[in-house]
Amino acid sequence: MDLFDRGPVGDHSMAGPSRKDKVAPKIERPGLLIFVIAALIGYFVVMPFIGYFLSTFLFIVLLLNVLSYPKKALIYVIAGGWCMFLTWYSISFYIQLPLAFLKTYSIDPTGKRA
Repeated sequence: MDLFDRGPVGDHSMAGPSRKDKVAPKIERPGLLIFVIAALIGYFVVMPFIGYFLSTFLFIVLLLNVLSYPKKALIYVIAGGWCMFLTWYSISFYIQLPLAFLKTYSIDPTGKRA
């Protein structure tokens, strides 16, 4: 007799799922975890060379494509919007992020070119 089984008499609609119904889903893409970990490591490796904003944009685009996000045009809007938010956030709160080659175009908080 199961814990939620009410016996031969009673309402079985309130009973919980039986253990026979629980089947682990088949892994459809076994290499996905390894790829995401490699992409994350690659993201941190290239960040000092191409900068935080460009590497974040590319990382988001790459992962949303790999995860089969159905709306391809929206991928770039999401990645661009996130980078614009981070730009505003870093400027507003004076957070220093790796800029790499973009440093020549940046302006420090005192108004001078870096």
